[in-house]
Amino acid sequence: MNIKIIGEGYPIVMLHGWAMNLKIFEPFVELFNIKKYKFILINLPDMHDEMIWDEVIEEIDGSLKKISIKEFDLFGWSLGGQIAIDIYLKNKKLVNQLYLVATTPQFVNSEQWKLGLEKNIFENFSTGILSDSKKTLNKFFNLQLIGQESKKDLLNFLDSNVSKEKINISSLHNYLKHMETKNYNNALEQISCQVNLISGKKDKIVPIESQYELLKMIKNKRHLFIDEASHIPFLSHAVHCKSFMMRNYE
Repeated sequence: MNIKIIGEGYPIVMLHGWAMNLKIFEPFVELFNIKKYKFILINLPDMHDEMIWDEVIEEIDGSLKKISIKEFDLFGWSLGGQIAIDIYLKNKKLVNQLYLVATTPQFVNSEQWKLGLEKNIFENFSTGILSDSKKTLNKFFNLQLIGQESKKDLLNFLDSNVSKEKINISSLHNYLKHMETKNYNNALEQISCQVNLISGKKDKIVPIESQYELLKMIKNKRHLFIDEASHIPFLSHAVHCKSFMMRNYE
């Protein structure tokens, strides 16, 4: 599992979303004073067919323990936000706060949750990633940026920096199987640290309605909901997101 450390100050662990890698965070991290903050960017491990979800979390948690950081914040985007919750639950005494960016308790609608994607949309991604991965990933990149004014520039960034990395298609499929069924409603009730929600009101993957529901579910929270942002607010509205974060460290 690949880890990149940028800076030398207070640690902030960053966990990316599905079909992405740690490079997605690099333009955002460049806005910060790296003398004051240490950004620990993590590539999610490949999820092999025989792996269960707890093993994925154990691998990430084990890598963090090798770095020997005494305390840290967690910044999780989309799927990475769900992973951040799992890492928090294993390190409650070490984590000071969570940033959940475009994160949802459940990605797919069910009887218990009606603020996600319709199941057929998700199933199309699941079958498509195996039958035509390039077409499916392009569709996913576009879905993340629907309604975004800077869509062309962001797509170019994704294409030149993110999609060029070697992708394990089987691993992506296995992550989707987790995302289809996993529900974090109960886990959210166990969070006692401050939770910072960052979301875009134009997000088509994690609808803004789900974020207003999260506000009801989380005890200690702050939020930044950006009118013109979609699923990647830390890139499309990086300065807004940085300013929101900095208020926690002043």
